Amino acid sequence: MSDPISRRPISNRDDGPGAYMRARRLAAGKTIAQCGEAIAALGHGPMAAHDITALEADRPGDYLQLIDALHAHRVFSFDRAHVLALMARTADPALEELSPSIAA
Repeated sequence: MSDPISRRPISNRDDGPGAYMRARRLAAGKTIAQCGEAIAALGHGPMAAHDITALEADRPGDYLQLIDALHAHRVFSFDRAHVLALMARTADPALEELSPSIAA
């Protein structure tokens, strides 16, 4: 059994989920606009490019649907499990204490 992911503040933005996703997007040679258009055209909304920008800036938010859309439609290559693990490391532990009805 693997060790649980420890939640620690990211000391350097270069090791967070935003930096990882930005590096993968750039490695694919795509702009934020191109990625946003790709998933917006598939029904994921006109705010896709804005959401990618926010994710890459490590702004707080719920990016699971964005990650799933980028991965499912193969907009660029990335390890979904890895980015979710990076996101879990930065999650606010206080949110885990909320009851399911409040967190929903």
